[in-house]
Amino acid sequence: MRRARGVLALASELAESPLESLARLAVHDSGLPMPQLQAELDAFGSVYRVDMIWPEQRVILELDGRLKYSADELWREKLRHEHLVRLGYTVLRATWFDIEHDWPATLARIRHALGLAMPAFPTV
Repeated sequence: MRRARGVLALASELAESPLESLARLAVHDSGLPMPQLQAELDAFGSVYRVDMIWPEQRVILELDGRLKYSADELWREKLRHEHLVRLGYTVLRATWFDIEHDWPATLARIRHALGLAMPAFPTV
């Protein structure tokens, strides 16, 4: 029962894909501060919604699926990325592979961007 309550506490109607839910669980389980979800940012006359943001550290994590990018979408995403960087944000991108199969490296990138030291591992 306790575990079910814990899972429900992490649920969010703001998640727009299974990848976002998986990433949020990985962030939680890794002890990172929880980001804001689906925040809207005004940038150069446009409003952009970002998947995850740590506003105090000015770090954004975007979760990218492969199927959503046509040539036009890819161009719009490039401009969006550039606008967010020009506002002073660090924009990290992660795919399903990064979250499910390469989480240690992805976690290291997020921790670095957030200015968090990597935890020390006990020596044997």
